[in-house]
Amino acid sequence: MTVCTGLEALRERGFEPITGRRIGLLTNPSAVTRDLDSTTDVLRRAAQVDLRALFSPEHGYAAAAADGTHVASSIDPRTGLMIHSLYGATLHPTPDMQADLDAVVCDIQDICVRYYTYAWTIS
Repeated sequence: MTVCTGLEALRERGFEPITGRRIGLLTNPSAVTRDLDSTTDVLRRAAQVDLRALFSPEHGYAAAAADGTHVASSIDPRTGLMIHSLYGATLHPTPDMQADLDAVVCDIQDICVRYYTYAWTIS
């Protein structure tokens, strides 16, 4: 049996649910395909996806900040996309952060067996 992640299922469907939409992505390095290709890179390469912004949970987009450390919003030097921190000045996307978006795709791994901020960030 082959396990298919949501990202892989989305790709197999030709990104149809998000085609033609301006997309934000809530993610960190845990979001990868079975070949360890990041969700950010998969969506950026998809011609039918208009990835406009990134959102980061606790620990930041690179998952490098210590527990409980507030993370500032920044520009991702690799993609040039804005990274809106949801664990800094705000814990939820503001209207300004979402003004240029039609949807936010959430791809982050968390098994939710203890109190953890990722589940709260997504909700």
